Amino acid sequence: MLCGATKYRQLVPSNVSLHNNRTVVITVCRDYTYWAVIHCTWNTFELEDIGFDFTMLNSAHFKSQQTVADIKRTLLLHLQAAMTDQAGTGLYRPVDIVQLVNK
Repeated sequence: MLCGATKYRQLVPSNVSLHNNRTVVITVCRDYTYWAVIHCTWNTFELEDIGFDFTMLNSAHFKSQQTVADIKRTLLLHLQAAMTDQAGTGLYRPVDIVQLVNK
């Protein structure tokens, strides 16, 4: 999606297999980790899950391997089904592809 001060326009994928996808958006901050799970079918976007958790980092540096392991542990605890299950569960709809976006 493109958002501006006065304009709003949806971006439609050119590849047909991307017309039914789940996008998991993750933002990792120093204190909190936020996520949103969005289901996209053609021009319809549905928010399937949204949440946050405390970021528990055991290292003082974002580039360390320990920080990567801490972030993965937090995400797998809350988003394992969203990131791996294409067939759909009670919370998520079936999709052709799962995309992950880090901010």
